[in-house]
Amino acid sequence: MRAVHVSIGRPVAFACVGLLVVLMTFGCQDRSKPAAPGSSDGSQLISNLFASVRSGKFPPEIEAYLSDKRDLPRSDPHWPTLTYLLGEAHRRRGETKQALESFRALATWAATNPPAGPYGDTWGGSGLAAVGLWRWLQILDQQAAEPGQIDQVLETAKVLQGTRLYSGMGGSGLLPALPLVEEDAARLLAHVAWKAGKQEAAMALFLDFLAIDSRGKLDEIDNRIRSEILSRHLADEKRLDLFRAKRQLDLVKSKDVKDEAAKILRRLFDDQT
Repeated sequence: MRAVHVSIGRPVAFACVGLLVVLMTFGCQDRSKPAAPGSSDGSQLISNLFASVRSGKFPPEIEAYLSDKRDLPRSDPHWPTLTYLLGEAHRRRGETKQALESFRALATWAATNPPAGPYGDTWGGSGLAAVGLWRWLQILDQQAAEPGQIDQVLETAKVLQGTRLYSGMGGSGLLPALPLVEEDAARLLAHVAWKAGKQEAAMALFLDFLAIDSRGKLDEIDNRIRSEILSRHLADEKRLDLFRAKRQLDLVKSKDVKDEAAKILRRLFDDQT
């Protein structure tokens, strides 16, 4: 799984998310209130922080936010973007605990007061919460997590997936990498549940992941979950293979994987005749 993280992590953080940050800064503010006075100052702060994340250089103004000496209230329209970028800054500096807290704060904020959400409009607060959830899951997948935090991330994900921003981001076509973030988050949800001993939840989440998988490759944990599903007779192996092959033909971009999926479909068809 770490190979996948490497392959899409930096492009998402520093290219596609760059545009997303701009959109969130100016388009996803609290829609129930007029723009706050001094909002241009907040936009400049976001611009400076984004530049710092890209360069790895953090001037005193940014250090003050990274060290919690300064902060924005959650009522500030720039808070979601600031919190996400602080998480990315902590990641770049190797400060995993602080990064986790930033991403968790963003995702749980967006999942508050369901189904209305933090702004009471059912949108889910900020599209950056989807990326924040993914980053949170990445960290949990790479370290031992307390059971309470696993329960929290599973519940947060469930709420976010029902919001308008989260459900619309992956299929909007706005940014090509966002569907990969959605897929990887779905896979990681199954992984963290499995590692925490929540097998029933992991199996259900894994089947949800298969429904949107566009890469067609399973890793070791994926195969363990798949084997458990089959051993419990929760799915027929041929039907599961048929489901995956059909989805891969629809979603996978790689010609090699499409060809392999077509072969599986042909083999399954021949077995029935």
